[in-house]
Amino acid sequence: MNALSTAMILVTLMMQLGGPVVPHSEADIQEVKTFVLNIAPSHLTGVNASPFGSGLLTGREPPDWHPAEESDRAVFRRAADFCRDNGVSIARIALQFASTNSDIPTTLFSSASSASVTRNVEWYEDPMDTELVAEVRSILAPVMGRE
Repeated sequence: MNALSTAMILVTLMMQLGGPVVPHSEADIQEVKTFVLNIAPSHLTGVNASPFGSGLLTGREPPDWHPAEESDRAVFRRAADFCRDNGVSIARIALQFASTNSDIPTTLFSSASSASVTRNVEWYEDPMDTELVAEVRSILAPVMGRE
């Protein structure tokens, strides 16, 4: 089974279940380490249900309902601009980073098109630029760990 088939099965299952059933991390997946450690003894696992930070890590403006302050949104715009200046989408970096924590084996994303699902699976399968991720994390440092 390839990654695209797996992604489509997960999307189907989530639709049947009615959505995510566990909390998710916004910008820093490392924030959920405590959650993972607490559920590990019960043989449960976490699901990262927001690799794009509810729109903050897409390079576009998040929806109007998003609770981020304007000053925080500006930090995410700086990170997106940095990525764009380096020839990569911040969404790609976000998805790749969110998918690297082996303690959280499932990362979900929503999509309005099959082309977007295919693109995201390709991003997942591509090697992650760890130096670029480190730079982005440094730009995002002022907002990391916030609700």
